[in-house]
Amino acid sequence: RGIGAYSKQLKRLSPAHRRSPVFRKVSEKIQGFKDSIPLLSSLKNDALRDRHWKELMKMTGVNFEMDSKSFTLNKLFSMELNRFKDQIATITLNAMQEAKIEKDLARISKFWTSQSFSLSPYNGDESRGWLLQDCS
Repeated sequence: RGIGAYSKQLKRLSPAHRRSPVFRKVSEKIQGFKDSIPLLSSLKNDALRDRHWKELMKMTGVNFEMDSKSFTLNKLFSMELNRFKDQIATITLNAMQEAKIEKDLARISKFWTSQSFSLSPYNGDESRGWLLQDCS
């Protein structure tokens, strides 16, 4: 059973139950969980570097340690990061764009590193400078 089933069960409760503070609290938790699921996909993006996690912590005011042994799904949900979905979306989008730029720069660097250029003295006189020869 998924979270949607629990949400449907809540909607079927009587109006008297819906006025209950417990109903509201459970509804908020379920909605927060539903909102967190897409965030988990965003946060597992390989483009996120340490600098992005630090930015996320600074922006949200929620500090956490990224140790894979102590960082659990439960801790992630307890942070209620769903409150910061816009900020997380911005950070992950920036991280993905930065990763693309880094990849493109590496490709460009590799291309230009392998290029060689021929120079010849201007009008046969080195003292007057050098000319780039036709590289085609």
